[in-house]
Amino acid sequence: SLFLLTTLLLLAFGQITQVNAQDSSSRWFVDNPRPLIINWDTNYIRSFQEDLTTRLYTSVKYTAFRIANKEEMQNLFYLTNRNIILGVGATYSWFTLNIGLSFPFINHDDVLYGNTSYLDLQTHIYLRKYNADLYLQLYKGYYLANSGNVIRDWPQYDTFLLRPDIRTINMGFNFQHFFNYRKYSFKAAFNQTEWQKKTAGSWVLGINFFYSINGSDSASLIPGNLQNPYLFNGIQFNRQDVLNIGINGGYYFTLVVARHFFFSVGLAVGPGIGFSWLDIRDKSIISRS
Repeated sequence: SLFLLTTLLLLAFGQITQVNAQDSSSRWFVDNPRPLIINWDTNYIRSFQEDLTTRLYTSVKYTAFRIANKEEMQNLFYLTNRNIILGVGATYSWFTLNIGLSFPFINHDDVLYGNTSYLDLQTHIYLRKYNADLYLQLYKGYYLANSGNVIRDWPQYDTFLLRPDIRTINMGFNFQHFFNYRKYSFKAAFNQTEWQKKTAGSWVLGINFFYSINGSDSASLIPGNLQNPYLFNGIQFNRQDVLNIGINGGYYFTLVVARHFFFSVGLAVGPGIGFSWLDIRDKSIISRS
């Protein structure tokens, strides 16, 4: 019912916007105040910043984390139940709203992978020279994806140890600057408020921040019946905090085929500094990576 209601509201809003279309000199939700300044190459980019763009989409929501022992070359790989999302979205200038829901008739594997509940909030701001991604993720309910390899006397390899008590909090942001913003449009590929008319690319430089908490209500994140009981030196802990701060750089590229079809790829890498904490019986062990 919520999915249908949201769809009708977006369609209604789209019709109203078409009837009351604003002229190109409007002040509302444009990158530059009046007078409107075109700071891009119109041979490469066409802007629809004052038109409403709507979409239907699908995505897969999940998160995962590993607890690794590099000396033994083994790890515990915890994974949430993947949820296939169907949703609707709309974009007007710099503002984008997507609403997606998980439906039981698509996701019906809780017996095998357990039940995962989540709240996944993301904001993506795409401007002419910059873009920013901010997110907050709350997940609860995991399964041990490599149970058959690490748990002692595990009956079969197509079943998993379920951990409905494990929860995760992820928060962070990524900020990037585009150097060839006059000819390359990041918006064209990701929120469709612009049209990349010709093939182009851009170098990017950015910074990122990431903070994550993985923990359980009471039991340790390390199962007590491991095949190798000394895998983690007998340490038992029920919370892991991870902090990462870094810079990144790379290149994004859009190949335009027959004017209205495109392929967009990009890669950004860079160094970072990270810290992690393990809560062990009200004591804290800190490690640096």
